[in-house]
Amino acid sequence: MRKHANVRNGIGRRRGGPWLLFAALWLPTVGCGDDVATVVSPDTPPPPAGSVAVSPDALSLSAGGTATVEVVVRDAEGGALTSEVEWSSSAPDVATAEFFVREGGGLVHTIRAIGPGEATLTATAGTVSDSVVVTVTQ
Repeated sequence: MRKHANVRNGIGRRRGGPWLLFAALWLPTVGCGDDVATVVSPDTPPPPAGSVAVSPDALSLSAGGTATVEVVVRDAEGGALTSEVEWSSSAPDVATAEFFVREGGGLVHTIRAIGPGEATLTATAGTVSDSVVVTVTQ
């Protein structure tokens, strides 16, 4: 009766050895030089907004009507951000703004005309903002 494992066909032999340890320690560090992009975790806040641009900057609507506007938020270096903005209205009884996430991604910003008059709607991201002037007719 044999007491030793059959080494010739690999049965009973330890697999991996020092090469497996080397690969496990070395592979995660491949490509970790200074020229590699930084991976940002979901818990990392986005960079602060450097500018907000609302286009167009003026609208004329009939009461009950809606229109969409484009809002672009950029960081201090000019890179586009996917930041949400907070909308405010100088006359909420005249016009309001809201946004929602479009199916497939992206934000849609909708201006809603409530009643006759003029309102300045301001989109703010952090400490920067831009506005659209909305004139509502009956």
